[in-house]
Amino acid sequence: MSKRYLNVEYAGTRTRIDITDFEDLSDAQDAIKAKYGPAMADIGAPQLQLYDQQGQLIADLDDIAIENTPQYYKKRTRGGSCVVIGVLPLPPRQPTQTDLDSASAAASTSHLPAEEGSSRKRQRTEPESEINDLTAQFKLFANSRLDKRCIQSQDQKLLPYPQNEVQKLYVRKCYKDVFKLLLAQIGDKKKSFAISGTPGIGKSLFFVYILYRLIKGSRKKTLSLKPNRIVYQVGSTYECFDLQQQFVARTTRFDAEELVRKQDTFYVIDGRTSEPLVSSCIVLFISSPRSEWYKEFVKQKMAKEWYFPVWTFKELQACWLHCYPDLRSKTFKKRYRIYGGVARSVFDTSSDPIKKALADVNAVKGTQSIGELTKAFTTSHTLLHVIVSDDGKYEFLHLDIASKYVGEKLWQRHSSQMITNIQVMLGTPDEISRYFFEIYGHRVFSTGRKTLKCRCLEDGKATKITLDALNGQRTTFGRDTIPTAAALNGNYYEPTDDDNFPAIDSLSQQGMFQFTVAAEHPIRGVDILTQLCNLYDEPKLYFVVPPHRFKGFKKQTFKAKKGTEQVQPIPGLKQYVIKLPLM
Repeated sequence: MSKRYLNVEYAGTRTRIDITDFEDLSDAQDAIKAKYGPAMADIGAPQLQLYDQQGQLIADLDDIAIENTPQYYKKRTRGGSCVVIGVLPLPPRQPTQTDLDSASAAASTSHLPAEEGSSRKRQRTEPESEINDLTAQFKLFANSRLDKRCIQSQDQKLLPYPQNEVQKLYVRKCYKDVFKLLLAQIGDKKKSFAISGTPGIGKSLFFVYILYRLIKGSRKKTLSLKPNRIVYQVGSTYECFDLQQQFVARTTRFDAEELVRKQDTFYVIDGRTSEPLVSSCIVLFISSPRSEWYKEFVKQKMAKEWYFPVWTFKELQACWLHCYPDLRSKTFKKRYRIYGGVARSVFDTSSDPIKKALADVNAVKGTQSIGELTKAFTTSHTLLHVIVSDDGKYEFLHLDIASKYVGEKLWQRHSSQMITNIQVMLGTPDEISRYFFEIYGHRVFSTGRKTLKCRCLEDGKATKITLDALNGQRTTFGRDTIPTAAALNGNYYEPTDDDNFPAIDSLSQQGMFQFTVAAEHPIRGVDILTQLCNLYDEPKLYFVVPPHRFKGFKKQTFKAKKGTEQVQPIPGLKQYVIKLPLM
């Protein structure tokens, strides 16, 4: 890549800036201020105005791209090109929209965290005004309170959050748990930390909860984390939250680099486009799995990493009642059915990211990247969720499909690609491959007419089974709506709640079916399975497996709903295995 430089002239002094890797005009402004040091001590980087040799205001880095202004560039003998520009402080006049667009990097890169209550993007304002607003909000935040699991500021003013306008913060259980884990690790002298998870679940707003705990904890002097300031970075924008004087200041990269070398600073990096500064203080990097900077930070710093889980329905329901009372119940439940536990998508009714992702062939293909978290989330993050351990350690377990709705739509629109995906994933079976295989099985068995290889697991006798010709419709049932024996005739039933029906995935007049890609699948939920067995004169439980599992699949043991304890088998229930080819 050819090098690019700016020859910058200010107050009669000229210097050179390497802008080869710069992506935004604010990067150039920060670098210019850093170069001139004391000469620009009273000028904020966003207040600098850049002019080309013709006196035209430079509002965007592309305005001085070599392909746009080749006449101004001069070749350098040692490679690269340079252009001379002039720099002036922002004149005392009302800023134009062009000035605002070039000066306010934070406003143009914010994202809507709709899961946290009545929130919207911060309006584009003059940077100094925006910082003054944050300072005022920060001072009021000292008297904030926790009411009905929501943090609210005094007089219901906006919370001091740089990216968005947020009035309420619903406090998730993982916020409290991970903050406790963070304090424990800091007490053990650990300094580098990382938080990731599915996009849209409220990772970034953990910053507000940290701020709340530090302000409240400073009065008790009991926390192992006792910084004098927080440097909060999003992309190339840096805010300093002074916890002693309770004010917020936007700072340059140069000044931020100095601050994060101080031991009494807590450095919070937020977002996948944020490049970490060299630091010697306690650091927390918050990002989705798509960030290469995040991945490198965890590796190089050997950071302690936690994953936030997707929201439970109970959490979403509580947040809805306290923060979104105007959202219709029907809309809330419909969006939960589509998006699962991603609060931003559930509550932000103006967007439909699933529709775009389902139409993206690369995103659909990416769902097979089950072992490569960063790779999968590059294109498929809307279709997949990060599943987290429920043992209080908040560790990554595996990826899963976003919702049953998404799984069904993937098969409807991309059946050939989904078969390919399953074939790739079966080498390392996990929840996604199991789920995709189950959906494929439902499509085959609810239509019927296929003849499949079968083996009795009681005596090993090989046979074949021809599936009843059905209409392709799938009727759902729950614990209180189990169909009658007569109703099974000509119909295909599917339970709505996997937790209550762990032993089966579907029913028909021919028997009960469990789709699995694993070598073993213990029979659990014996009580409810016994009720289902009463629908048949000769109850049969069929394990439906992919071809490579068929030969070695054995009779399964009966176990308690949780744990490894074996329980008594159901008398009269016979087990079979069916081979389901992928075609």
